[in-house]
Amino acid sequence: MPWPAEPAAALWQACTLLREHRGDGHVAALAAAGIGGREANVLQTAAGIVPREVFEAARHYDGAEWDRVSARLIDRELVGPDGKLTARGKDMRNDIEDRTDRAALTAYDRLDDEQLRQLLDALAPLARAVIATGDIPQVTPIGQRFEP
Repeated sequence: MPWPAEPAAALWQACTLLREHRGDGHVAALAAAGIGGREANVLQTAAGIVPREVFEAARHYDGAEWDRVSARLIDRELVGPDGKLTARGKDMRNDIEDRTDRAALTAYDRLDDEQLRQLLDALAPLARAVIATGDIPQVTPIGQRFEP
C-alpha cells in the first residue's frame, strides 16, 4: 500500500504495521510452543488476563468446545483442574511473552531511548482519547489493557 499523505492516516498506518508486526511474532512464538489459537484463548483466561465471557462473545465458544480445549491443556499440564495456569503453564506463557517482546523490539531498533520516550509520550494521550470514546474496550480478546 502507498504511504498515506494525510498525517492521521499515516499515524494509523504506522501503528497498524507495529501492531501486526508484534502479532506475527506472537503467533510464531505460540506455534513454536505448540499452542493453537483456541488454546491460546483458554490460556489467557487461565492466566487471569481475559475473562472467559470475552472469548465466548468475541470468538464464539460454546461450553463444550471450551471444555474440550481446556481438557487438552490439562492433559499437557499447562492448566490445572481449577482452570488456573500450573507452574509449567506459567513458565510456558512467560517464555512465549518474552519471545514475543524480543521479536517486537526489532521494529524499534532505529530509535534511541529518547526517541522511544518521545514516541510513548506522543501516543499515550491519543490512546487515552480512543479508549475514552468507548468504541474500543480497555480489555480486548488479546488481553491488552491500557491504563489511562
